[in-house]
Amino acid sequence: MMSFYRHFLKVRQVGFSPLAPFTAVYRHRTLLRRVSEQDLSARYKESFLGPLWAVLVPLAQLVVFTFVFGRIIPSRWAGANQGVMDLPLNLFAGIIVHTVFAEVVTRSTAVLSENAAYIKRVVFPIQILPVSIIVTACVNMLVSLALLVLAISFVHSAFPIASALMALVILLPLMILLCGIAWLVSATAVYLPDFKHAVSPVVSLLMFLSPVLFPVSSIPEDYRFFVYFNPITVPVEQLRAVIIRGEAPDFGILSQYAVIALLIAWVGYVWFAVLRRGFADVV
Repeated sequence: MMSFYRHFLKVRQVGFSPLAPFTAVYRHRTLLRRVSEQDLSARYKESFLGPLWAVLVPLAQLVVFTFVFGRIIPSRWAGANQGVMDLPLNLFAGIIVHTVFAEVVTRSTAVLSENAAYIKRVVFPIQILPVSIIVTACVNMLVSLALLVLAISFVHSAFPIASALMALVILLPLMILLCGIAWLVSATAVYLPDFKHAVSPVVSLLMFLSPVLFPVSSIPEDYRFFVYFNPITVPVEQLRAVIIRGEAPDFGILSQYAVIALLIAWVGYVWFAVLRRGFADVV
C-alpha cells in the first residue's frame, strides 16, 4: 500500500501532452498487432472449433433472445414497432456493448500479472498490453455487429450498410474510453490484489444500471440523468438509434462523450506511466 501511494505522489513529476496516449500506441502499432494476434491465437489454441466460437457464441445469444422473447414470452420494446424482433434486436445490441466493456475491464485486472515476463524487460512498452485486450475484444465485437446487421437485413429485407458504418463511428469513443479504463484498472490491480475481486461484480451490476435490458425512456425523468454516468449508456442508446431504428446519431451527446473519453484516456495513461515504475518490484 505504501508503495502504491509513493508512486502516486510522483504524478506531478510526469509531464504528458494530451496526445501522449495516442502517439505511444501508434509508435508501437506493429508490436501491438503482434501481441493482439498472439492473444487471439492463444484464446482458441486448444479449441476444436477454433475462431468459429467467435461467431457461434453471439449467434446463439441472438437465437435464444429471438426464441424466448419472440415466441415463448412475446414482448415489445418500449416505443418500438419492428414486430416480434424488436426486443431481441435491442437486447442484442445492448449486450454487444456491455460484453466488450466487461471483457476489457475484467481482463485488465490480470493482464500485467499474466505477462510478468514483459515487465522485467526494460525496453518492452508494457503500456500496449492493456490496449491489446481492447483489440481482441473489438474483433469479437465486430463479429457480433455483423450478425446484428444480418439479422436486421433479414427482418427489414434491406442491408443497412450506411447505418453499419456509422455504428463504427459511434463505438470509436467507447474504445478510446476503454483505453483509459484499461490503463487505470491494470496499473491499480498490480498494487491492490483485491481490486480484481471487486471489479467483476461491479461490471455485472452496470448491466442492470444501464439501458442494456431497457430503454432510457422507461426510466422516470427524475432519475434519467443518473443513468448517463454509466460509461456504456451513450454507446448503447446511439447504437440502437442508428443501426436498428435507422435514425441519425445525436452528434451533440456523442461529442460530449468523446471529450470525456479523451480525458479519461489521458488520465489513465498518466496513471499507468507513473505507477509502472514500481511494477517490477511488485509483480
